[in-house]
Amino acid sequence: MDKIHVVAKPHKLSYVSIVLLIIVLLPCCFIWNSQETIPPKYVEFFKLPLQKQLEVFDTYPLETQFEISIVETTIEPPHSGFSRKIASKGEIVLPFLLNKIENSQDEDVLAHIIEIFDYMNEFYYPLNKKEDVTKSMKKAIQKMKIASIKQRSEEILKKIQKNN
Repeated sequence: MDKIHVVAKPHKLSYVSIVLLIIVLLPCCFIWNSQETIPPKYVEFFKLPLQKQLEVFDTYPLETQFEISIVETTIEPPHSGFSRKIASKGEIVLPFLLNKIENSQDEDVLAHIIEIFDYMNEFYYPLNKKEDVTKSMKKAIQKMKIASIKQRSEEILKKIQKNN
């Protein structure tokens, strides 16, 4: 009896097939990743159209607004609309932000607060004469270990101190 010898040839994917596969799978990765970073209590909020989010945002307490502004930095596509809305409140939110910056050890949170101070100083309320703010920023920067975050925060501090 003759033996039949079958040789399996590896299937070669064409360049077009690979590109199409990437095009199909890549958006799924972004959707999956962004939903993973949204805490369950804010999933419904972030499902709303952006204009509705901006309207509803103002109805929340400041603590919730702050949490949402942190979440917004972790989703795709990122934006800073909620951070700017907090910054636009000016002096009214300073005690809250100062308390947060002084009691947080999380570098991302510290950097986020410093970014809010940057928006506030640049567009809504000058901070260069607010010694409590610059002092708290210096302390926060001293806690930072990640060089890029620390450098960006130092640049913001210098810009705020220069603002006359």
